[in-house]
Amino acid sequence: MCLFRSWTSYTRRKSAHEKCDGKRFFTGVSISGDPRDLVSGPVAMKLFLEPSGDNDYAELYTNVALAARRLEVHEKDAGYRMPIVRALCGD
Repeated sequence: MCLFRSWTSYTRRKSAHEKCDGKRFFTGVSISGDPRDLVSGPVAMKLFLEPSGDNDYAELYTNVALAARRLEVHEKDAGYRMPIVRALCGD
């Protein structure tokens, strides 16, 4: 199951009145491009989810291409999928 399907499935299970408003922090390292200047060209980064509890560490790759209006997010390993999904939902 891909990251997007996992996220969609997870958010559908939440009750309609539950909010995803928690804060999670990531540390990032630029692989290519300059993340301080997204207009100058595509940027590829590796992000590390800062753990807030047991078993919620994760790594993911993020590619930003403003000119193409594209954002790509890929987990480094399928084992990181659910921590990423929970973090994106604010859990």
